[in-house]
Amino acid sequence: TSINSFTSEFPKYETKFIQIYDNIITKLNLSPEEVQGINHSFDIKKLLTDGSLTSTITGIFTSITAIMGNYILILFYLIFILSESESISERISVAFSDENKITFSKTLSDIVKGVKGYIAGKTLLSLLQAVLLGTFLWICGVDFFIIWGFMFFFSDFIPNIGSMIVTILVAIISFLQFESIAMTAFIVVVLIVVQNLKGNIIEPKLFGQRLDLSPLLLFFSLIFWGYIWGIVGMILSVPIMSIIKITFENIPSMKPYAILMSNNAAPVEKKKRKKEKNIK
Repeated sequence: TSINSFTSEFPKYETKFIQIYDNIITKLNLSPEEVQGINHSFDIKKLLTDGSLTSTITGIFTSITAIMGNYILILFYLIFILSESESISERISVAFSDENKITFSKTLSDIVKGVKGYIAGKTLLSLLQAVLLGTFLWICGVDFFIIWGFMFFFSDFIPNIGSMIVTILVAIISFLQFESIAMTAFIVVVLIVVQNLKGNIIEPKLFGQRLDLSPLLLFFSLIFWGYIWGIVGMILSVPIMSIIKITFENIPSMKPYAILMSNNAAPVEKKKRKKEKNIK
């Protein structure tokens, strides 16, 4: 309902944008040739009046609602995976020798523990952040705060760029709505502060070193899995890379690659010393 309301109200924001654009051009005191050159370069009015921007925004929100169907499909995947969790351990004990059995069991246990902790913690924190930011936008009187809260929740699973994109969209809409730079700046500052508190203070304390993935690796994995599976691939990029890293950590010949995938090599070295101490 909120998305349909946004779609129907978006032409109003298009009109405001054209007015602001005309006011800026007027205040710059440009010559007719310069104005014509700017209009020709950006072609903003044509983009808005043709309705192509509205169609694009509508398509984006339609895609977002389609994500819910993918989450239902993922839920079924999880049900089947959990139904196999007990029998996998038994099959490993029968299929492999004692030495390999221990390695496989530990790898599986670490993967389940790490990914489960990430998904549970990330979902809880993202939900709390979405409710907090949505409530803040509602208090500020920003239109369509339900949509923004919904988008903040899902975009938070996309590392590095997800929440940033939504913040930019909120800034544009709030500026067109209030036509006030001060109000828009206040909203953006609060959004950024809350996101940084969660991302740089709360999340590291909650997750600790369970993920410890290189930011550069996460960025490239975001591009790669997003190219393969779209938005769902972006959301799953962190769990997938976490599974690969945990697997490498439990295979002696692959440990150097696990260290390269880490943001900090100290925890890996600490695990290595602890393992050697246990063996002794």
